[in-house]
Amino acid sequence: METVEVVQFSLASLALAISVVAALYAAQVSREVSSSDYASSELVKLETAKLLASLRSIATKGTQAWSGEDVDLTYERQSINEFINSPTAFAYYAWVGLKSDQASKCVSEEWRLLFQHLSEMSYSKDPQQYVWLAVKVEALFDSLGEGDLKIIVEFNSDLINGIANAKQGRAGAPILDGLHGMQQERKAQEDEDHKLAMPRLACLKDLGVVDPDVDLHLSMLKQDINGIKVALKRGAKVNSSIPEVLVRYEAQLANFDQGEHQC
Repeated sequence: METVEVVQFSLASLALAISVVAALYAAQVSREVSSSDYASSELVKLETAKLLASLRSIATKGTQAWSGEDVDLTYERQSINEFINSPTAFAYYAWVGLKSDQASKCVSEEWRLLFQHLSEMSYSKDPQQYVWLAVKVEALFDSLGEGDLKIIVEFNSDLINGIANAKQGRAGAPILDGLHGMQQERKAQEDEDHKLAMPRLACLKDLGVVDPDVDLHLSMLKQDINGIKVALKRGAKVNSSIPEVLVRYEAQLANFDQGEHQC
């Protein structure tokens, strides 16, 4: 084989090898870019950066308000509300609980107040308040490291793990913990009310009352799917409540409530 042909063959082989490697690399990059983990990572970075830009804008514009100038924070407040209601915010909720649990005497638990501060900024009309809140929240992110961001992304892509950590984090958030405690008490009361309501609704049926609302609520308490469907077809009102229906038949239930009539 001539020297020129050898060189040409070598160059062609090298070009083929390079094209194969490039194709494999492109395929790998394409898989990574299209993966849910990559999408979650980019979403967290984008929404976090947008929040930080809004915080900086609020601080900058707010200082102008100190001198009496009219400032428009419509976009910034909208951006904060969008963040609060974003998938990234849920991931931060989960991470904040974990971060605060790791806090010691030398590490502040200021992260627990992140969403309270954001909420206050979204509606506060006091420049003195929202400016310092913006500065305070932005300063929190100074300590956010690559490892922290990775955990936040994982909570965003792994919903079950995120939910578990968000639940654990509620214990250290006084407002949320109090609300969930109240909800448990409300549910216990509702369960007790439903337990008392079932025999009264059944009594109305035994008394011959023909009312799709009665049938609807009795079927719901019994978890009778077919009964619910039938009641709805007969015109039951989905927005009616059990107390409302029982009040409707106070006269018929008078003897039952006094223990003088057994249905």
